[in-house]
This record gives sequence, structure tokens and C-alpha cells, in this order.
Amino acid sequence: MKNYTLQNKQKSIHIVIFTGGLYPKPELTENFWKHCVASAPEYVIAADSGVEPCLEYKKYFAGKYDFSPCMILGDFDSLSSPEILSAFKKETVKTFERDKDFTDTELALRFAYQKAAEKKRKPFITLVGGDGGRLDHLLYIVNSFRLKFHPDAWLCATQQVAFLRKNTEYFLHNLELMDNVSFVNVLGKGRRICTKGLKWESRLFAKGFVPSISNRISEEKFTKKEPVFIKPNALGFLAIFPLSSYMLNS
Repeated sequence: MKNYTLQNKQKSIHIVIFTGGLYPKPELTENFWKHCVASAPEYVIAADSGVEPCLEYKKYFAGKYDFSPCMILGDFDSLSSPEILSAFKKETVKTFERDKDFTDTELALRFAYQKAAEKKRKPFITLVGGDGGRLDHLLYIVNSFRLKFHPDAWLCATQQVAFLRKNTEYFLHNLELMDNVSFVNVLGKGRRICTKGLKWESRLFAKGFVPSISNRISEEKFTKKEPVFIKPNALGFLAIFPLSSYMLNS
């Protein structure tokens, strides 16, 4: 079912956004690209200094995935050297004023949705980077999951975040016994999520913004090499787990 949303079979487009801050080394993300529910990257956006990891990924995955930036945008206040942009065509680079109430990541997310609309396709957005660094930028990314323009997957330095769709069954594979699995409830809709195969299950989850933190796979599931089952009955849940794991849905 790759390249289609699981809700209405509308043809999708996989847009990858690279942004500033800490990011995972490309070799740590191989499982994600291999098992991603979306197609291979189809359109790549670099936000400000995100162009630097973008080029690193382009080199590492050459011949396998194409991470050539289709659009580079931002105020470029955090770029290590302006010379980097000189290698790209002018129409590929869009410069914004530094004094604005939009982060470069938000500009990239809005542009991604606009590009998908132009192509009459539903975006599946993977955000790479944005970990660590400035707390205000980090909080913006977390808050973006409450808004219309948000990523579907967020690859941080050592963890990944998955935006969980309502009434969709997910299977979390390749967990080690001591790997942490956490859940965030960005919309505050209560404990309407079901899990099977964790150390403690959803019926024991706390109420609030982070209903379960540092949970782990059960010994039984680990021994049997079976995935953890997750099904949210309400929109707004995020799952956080290691980059070495991967998530599939039915």
C-alpha cells in the first residue's frame, strides 16, 4: 500500500524537510527509509542550515535515494557559510527576512503543503533534524503536531517521532529490551489509545500531555520477536522510539 494514504487511497507525495539543529547521521536512518509507509523521497526541502545535512544525505544515499534539494529556503542566519548556496540555481533558493514570527521549519512545512496541493496529492512529510539547540525552536516543532501544517515523521539525533492516525493499527518492530518507547498526547483528548506488548499497557497510562514515558517492550514479545501493537482511538498521539526500530501500519 505504499504511496497511498491508508484513509482514502488518495495518491500521496513523500516530502522530506531538512532543518537546522541536531540531526541523525544518515547511516542511522536506513531502517526508516527502507520501511517507511510512504514512497521513497520524492521532493526535498532544505530549511536554512538544513541544507548541510541534506547534502550529507545526498552523498551517503547516492544511487539509492535522491536527496537533492528541490527548494532551499529561510533567512540563512545559521548557515555555516553563504558559499554553500552558490552551487544552486537562483530559482531553487528563496530568502526570507530574519525578523519574522515564522521559523524556517514552519516556512518549509507550509511550502511542503503548498507543493502537495499544486500536485493534487496528499503530503507525507518527514522532518530530519531540529533536535537539541534552541528550546524555542524545539517547542515549535512539538507544537506543530497540533496544527494543520505538521510532519508525519520526525527524525531526531537518536530517536524518531511518529504522528499516529486515528483508528489505525501500528506495529513497532525491532525493539531491544531496554529501548524506550514514550507517548505524547498533543491534543489532550484523554487516554484513548490501545497497546499490546509493552511492559505496562495503555490501561495504566497516566493522564495528561505525556501519558507514558520510558516504557519498554515486554519480555514475552521480545523473546518471540514480535512487534508492539499500537492503536490510537483519538487523534493527537505521538509515539517516540529509537531510530533503530521501525513502525508499520496495516
